[in-house]
Amino acid sequence: MSTSQAQLEANRRNAALSTGPVTVSGKQTSSRNSQGPIARFLLSTENAEEIESMKADLAAEFNPQSAIEHSYLAEMALARVRMLRYAEFEASLIETALEEKRTELGPTASETKVQAQVIRDLIDKSKTLNTLHRYQRDHARAFERAADKLNKAKAERLEQSAQQDDIEALDRDALERAVEAALFAPIPGAAKVRAEMEAEWKNEPNISSTPRKLTQEEQAKLALRL
Repeated sequence: MSTSQAQLEANRRNAALSTGPVTVSGKQTSSRNSQGPIARFLLSTENAEEIESMKADLAAEFNPQSAIEHSYLAEMALARVRMLRYAEFEASLIETALEEKRTELGPTASETKVQAQVIRDLIDKSKTLNTLHRYQRDHARAFERAADKLNKAKAERLEQSAQQDDIEALDRDALERAVEAALFAPIPGAAKVRAEMEAEWKNEPNISSTPRKLTQEEQAKLALRL
């Protein structure tokens, strides 16, 4: 194998071992780097507190338990914050366009005319608006994918928990049955010992034809012989 081929194989192995960023800040950086310069500029002012607040809101709704569930929820929070941020940019873009169009058409132009021309210009000419819409769709899909993964992970965890509960319940039932069987099982050799003692009683003088109860001493003797 040539040196270049060996290097390619090593690169492929290293790529297979890479799991990507795992922290929220790492995912933010990776996400910014994977988009174009406009996206990186728009996301450069992300607020960590806003993301943490979104995580708390989503956690109250989805109630993640495992580490992987929290990881998916972090992805959802990041995508949701970015969706809202792009919506704010879009609203600001429209408001700026309206102000500019009012100045252009003058005070005699009706608000309906101003809005109509702004909508026409934004739809026909604004690449920025189209770009914002595309970014919103991208993050909406990212949110949905992470939510699906989170719900799947929750379902698997709950199923495993239910199976474990069933196993523990079966174990408890089996233990209870075993203890009950042991408590009420006939004592080995008890019948033989009692027969021997009854034979001894028959040899005693003035024995009654009705079997008598064992005295405490005889009960203790019987227990020792068992």
